Amino acid sequence: TTNFMSTGRCAMGFSPPGCWKGIFLDGVSRRDENGTVLWEPKTADGAYAEPYRLQPFGSLSVYDRSTGQMELCNTKLCPLAEVIPARGHVSDDDRASILPATALEGQLINRAPFYWSGGLGTLIRKSADEEVKNMLWDFFVYINSPATSVQDVAAYASWIDSWRHSQLTADGDNFVVASTWSEESYAEHRSAMEKSLGTNSNGALNLRIPGIKDYTHTILAAEMGKFIAGDISVTELVSLVRTGWNDISNSRSVVIQLRTYRAALGKDALSESQLCALHREAMDLVDIRVCRAYDVEDSLYEFVLTIIAIVIGCILLILFLVWVIRTFRMKKRLQAEQDMQLWDTVRESLDTVGSLKFPMVLVGVQKFMSLGSLTQHEILRDHHRGKDSDLMFIDNFEDLEDLLYEIRIIFLSHQWLGWRVPDSRKVQYNCACLGVQQLIEQLDWPLDNTFVWVDYSSIPQRCTAVQMLAITSLPVYSSMVSAFIVVAPASIHDDTHSPCDLQSYSSRAWCRAEVLSHALTKGIAKMYYASEDGLVHCDMGGMMRDAMYVFEGELTCCRMKHAESDICDRQHLVVPFLGLYSFVVHSLAMNKDLQMEESTVEFFNQIMANRERIFPATFKYVTAAGVSDRKLFE
Repeated sequence: TTNFMSTGRCAMGFSPPGCWKGIFLDGVSRRDENGTVLWEPKTADGAYAEPYRLQPFGSLSVYDRSTGQMELCNTKLCPLAEVIPARGHVSDDDRASILPATALEGQLINRAPFYWSGGLGTLIRKSADEEVKNMLWDFFVYINSPATSVQDVAAYASWIDSWRHSQLTADGDNFVVASTWSEESYAEHRSAMEKSLGTNSNGALNLRIPGIKDYTHTILAAEMGKFIAGDISVTELVSLVRTGWNDISNSRSVVIQLRTYRAALGKDALSESQLCALHREAMDLVDIRVCRAYDVEDSLYEFVLTIIAIVIGCILLILFLVWVIRTFRMKKRLQAEQDMQLWDTVRESLDTVGSLKFPMVLVGVQKFMSLGSLTQHEILRDHHRGKDSDLMFIDNFEDLEDLLYEIRIIFLSHQWLGWRVPDSRKVQYNCACLGVQQLIEQLDWPLDNTFVWVDYSSIPQRCTAVQMLAITSLPVYSSMVSAFIVVAPASIHDDTHSPCDLQSYSSRAWCRAEVLSHALTKGIAKMYYASEDGLVHCDMGGMMRDAMYVFEGELTCCRMKHAESDICDRQHLVVPFLGLYSFVVHSLAMNKDLQMEESTVEFFNQIMANRERIFPATFKYVTAAGVSDRKLFE
């Protein structure tokens, strides 16, 4: 059959799918002794027409046990039937879309993919040497592992067809690239196999009971041969197969065969009373005493059982009603508690916008540009022991608001280039100094009244508890400064050796948080990007679009699967960003009075339009044990 298909002498073949892999790999053609193609199937445009993968055959009619007749499929008789499309078997836009529409379009067809082989078995002899057993076990694991089987099943090296979803990858590299299938053939093959292997495939299995060869070969195959040859009618065929199968079942015990068959289908065994009602004769052959126990008819006994059942039913109904009432009250109480928690969160968010959990620490711009590198907070703090300190501490929000009338603050935002030291090669420091110098010249700010905020110098690095207070105040810091500079020159991370630039900066959640915090309160008028080439003004381009989606950014705590803390940094950002969002809503409402710049109004409108994504209801919380959903802004 395969040879007839490979030379184009058959238009259609019906066989186990593994038989046809050679057809898809080598194609259909007729060649002379030199291998020159004499003929091959072609499409209208002259291109080679590859074989088309069909779904398993189906029937428009099925046997209705209630009537004993073949009936047309409907949703009740054929719950897993599918509607026949106008063309093709795989999808609406496959290669069959050029064919004329079928007259059966819209009718229901009942397909039942036949899992014909039942699988191939392997075994290891119990008495074999341990070394041999271990070797064979490793071999079985190897050939069945996805890494091996995914390739072998796609190639003709393995006769068998796909039996795992993992062997039918979405991109189909194992078929298309490794085994020279075309993308169209693989897409059709994958679609047909996914439907056949799916949970709603209506698959038909071989009988999985003792004596299967007697049932299928000795009886069924022999009688089917007579029917195909025209020696017997379909009625005689059914009668002969039924008689033959009953003889086999009786010889092996109907009860045992039925128990085995139901177990193979995953069904519970029938009780003795059910077996006696359905198969009394077979049960009597096993033990005539069993069914006699169920023959006694005692009307009083049945009446008592009925009364007991009614009483139990009433008790259960009362218990159910009590449970419903209690559940309803509990839900109301929980809803009230959740509403109270929500209002507490809203109030806290509004308070957070106007408060500092840790002082805002600034470095004079002249001092910063004379340091020669990014310098640790504690070194600057202890340099003069409180006398002529290199740092300015602003203890509360009100002082910060007052100082902004007298001084200018530049917020330097950057991605650390090492796990312990942020800028060991001074790449970012030099870039920051260049950007700060250009900004001061552009805006004509006095040097003695201009200060810099940068995390390594402004946040404690040695005391973790105090450090966390400063980190959670980051959105407030960045929202209050006079100007904002993203420092992101091209460089390499000291530890991961991965490239660090504006793209990697924009992927970090905390970097996005700093950018968005400033943009939400001050707009983007004084937001800049500093690279080795100098200072560039930020617009509504890629970085600002990414910055809006803070909670989609990458976080170290998630990468470490929250091994050191049960709380994700995303949860720490909820309260401050609720407060900042309230500022956006208020600003848009008061736009005429505030006279905001056009770019800021555009950015605020983008925030409002995308608020469902910017403030997601939930997020994926990752631990070593797995992934779960946690609430954010729900």
